[in-house]
Amino acid sequence: MPDTPGPKISVLVPTYNRAPLLKNFLASILGQTFRDFELIVADNCSTDSTPDVVRGFNDPRLRYHRHDRNIGPFANMNYLIAQARGAYICNVHDDDMYFPTFLERESDMLDRHPEVGMVHSAVYEVDADGKRRQVVRAYPQTTVLRGKDEFVRYMEGHNVCCSSVMARAQLYRDNPFDPRFLCADFLMWMKFALRADVGYIAEPLLEMRVHGDTVTSWLNPMRWHDEFMAIAEEGFTLGSQTYPALASQRDALFQRAGRAQGRRFLTAGLAAVSRGDFELARGYTAVLERLRALGLPRSYSLTARLLTNRPGRRLLQVIAGVRRGRARRLSERSGAKAVQA
Repeated sequence: MPDTPGPKISVLVPTYNRAPLLKNFLASILGQTFRDFELIVADNCSTDSTPDVVRGFNDPRLRYHRHDRNIGPFANMNYLIAQARGAYICNVHDDDMYFPTFLERESDMLDRHPEVGMVHSAVYEVDADGKRRQVVRAYPQTTVLRGKDEFVRYMEGHNVCCSSVMARAQLYRDNPFDPRFLCADFLMWMKFALRADVGYIAEPLLEMRVHGDTVTSWLNPMRWHDEFMAIAEEGFTLGSQTYPALASQRDALFQRAGRAQGRRFLTAGLAAVSRGDFELARGYTAVLERLRALGLPRSYSLTARLLTNRPGRRLLQVIAGVRRGRARRLSERSGAKAVQA
């Protein structure tokens, strides 16, 4: 790290072949109401116009590094952490979009609450075309949560959007991304919660893009299951060292984790069936069977299996038809009221 005094915030952007999206994102950072930050882009040997996009911004706060080979996403993120000079760090996906007050709002919470190690926020989920789908909120109100309570909650699967996180730099340096896992941020948030409390802002402060190039959109069901269990095991071991009383709650915690993950797998399986991807749906059915070892009710896997056979697919078609008919009738009624008015 350089010896010269650094800015208050380091915004770290690992990128690879996302030039059009990167251009909009960098503009959203450089237009922040909070000005005392550095913006570091680490290009993982992109083959598109990423270098030209970065050169198009003339701002002394922007630093750019291009690797001469692709070192992988998490090695790239850890490289950025090593370069950061700020007291606070944001590690951001290159296809998301900050709102102008993001840095101001999140740094203010860390300033006002020295017991808080990381803060995250609600987000707008947008599709590949940038159209907003919904607001994703972890909690209904802005709050500060005890780290121990959040650790236990994260055992069931975290509720944190990575791009929305701002954390004290030392937390990132002491707990870099673990490249063994495709979902390395899951383990990281657990480690953070063991060190400090967690702040949350219930107002959406950014847009989170969901499309076919994100990890969770193509993660193999069995890999997802195995990673979740491995991270939960490692996190529990660390948690028991920090809070020895947790050791006696292992069975209950893992049962809760199994149920929460079972709900996610069942939802993902049903979504796969609705798209006609029955091979993927069968993969989710298989992992639901494996979760029964944690006490997951058999009804989960039975439901998933039912909907992958012919009668189940027919049932889904009927349900979809009913929904389309209901939506059409509502639309017709709204049109009729507009004409009458």
